[in-house]
Amino acid sequence: RFNNADGTYNFNGTATLNGGSAGIGILANSAGSFTFGANTTITNPFGPAFAISNSTAGVTYLGTLNQSDATSLALSVSAHSVGTLNFSGATLNVTGGHGLTFNDADGTYSFGNMALGGGASLRIINGSAGTFTFGNVDITGLLANTTAADLTGATGNVTFATLDIAAASATGTRGIDMTGSTTAANVIVNGSSTMTGLGIGVDLTNAAITGTFRYGDGSNTDANGAGSSIR
Repeated sequence: RFNNADGTYNFNGTATLNGGSAGIGILANSAGSFTFGANTTITNPFGPAFAISNSTAGVTYLGTLNQSDATSLALSVSAHSVGTLNFSGATLNVTGGHGLTFNDADGTYSFGNMALGGGASLRIINGSAGTFTFGNVDITGLLANTTAADLTGATGNVTFATLDIAAASATGTRGIDMTGSTTAANVIVNGSSTMTGLGIGVDLTNAAITGTFRYGDGSNTDANGAGSSIR
């Protein structure tokens, strides 16, 4: 773990962290620059596999992150007032647990394609004013009374290339939750996408957004030949 770490840290060799408390934590007012190379692998720690908290650090992560522990997060970002987190070159294998959570996250966050399964989900909450960019995101196996993408606290722009969601139960499940949102920013899913098996596809209860919300590109004549659907 890194506490109050303000330097430049490059991990270009092989680093394997497996189980126990063997995650990566950047904590306690760390303002440094961190690069983790392609030979970094984190597998199933009991806490978050990767955590940033109360810091302004910038991170590039090019390695692999495996999380299937039912009680743990793959990624936790909290009280991150500024800084860039670049996971666009990472491989995320998230087959259980609580997925990715951004809590009061005000930096810039970039991810490539990812699949979240076994009940894992995405949460952007508590006044997170950052800019979030995701590739093609597939969320499957959504459990009863859970939400695939909780965007209730996202007040910055959130963009997905595609966002496909499939629930294992229709009981109390939501695809995208923007309940009570007053964001002036944009939530955009650019490509044709689908939601299936949910209790509620998109929940805008008591929302008063002034930005743009869009799910899919509105076309079934584009390159992928499919329109978006919620069913």
